[in-house]
Amino acid sequence: VPIIDGKLGLRVSAVQDDSPGWIDNKTLGTDDWNDIEKYSVRASLLWQPTERFSARATYFDQNQVANGRSDIQVVGSALNPAAPPSNKLDDVDGMSYNSRTREEFENDMQVYGLNLQYDFDTFSLMSSTSYGELDISKNDDLSHFPIAPGFSVSDAFGGIYQQPISVVIDQLDYLKKRSQELRVSSKPG
Repeated sequence: VPIIDGKLGLRVSAVQDDSPGWIDNKTLGTDDWNDIEKYSVRASLLWQPTERFSARATYFDQNQVANGRSDIQVVGSALNPAAPPSNKLDDVDGMSYNSRTREEFENDMQVYGLNLQYDFDTFSLMSSTSYGELDISKNDDLSHFPIAPGFSVSDAFGGIYQQPISVVIDQLDYLKKRSQELRVSSKPG
């Protein structure tokens, strides 16, 4: 979109996608628990006040939230890994994954950039600067995780407490990164 004809322009694009779930969690009584919500936005502003100088500022934002696992539980071979049953890949209870807690995943990312370029008579000078942040948050129910054939984490600790238990891991990751590039390029001739 031109703001000042031949001098200043803006481009913006955005997308949103909501995917319905198809996995049920019968333990929590939740149908279609693995739905996903996503969006992203990108904007770019170009300023070229002269034939020799240009500046481009960019912004990108993306977010994804998954409200449950997209796995199903199968019979498997944990009870006898040396001689797995013929139905080891059959589902246990239809399209379901039974967890005692809501397993969520969120990914949030922003990237900012600035590119400056000046064309001299015999060479070009370019500076590119960027900064980005990535935040990831997730929790997993490890209760069914096998620690020995036929023996899960829940089995190990449930015996101590004399009742079924949930072993949940919450994980938060943060990443921030800066980048700077300075380039001098000679012109042909």
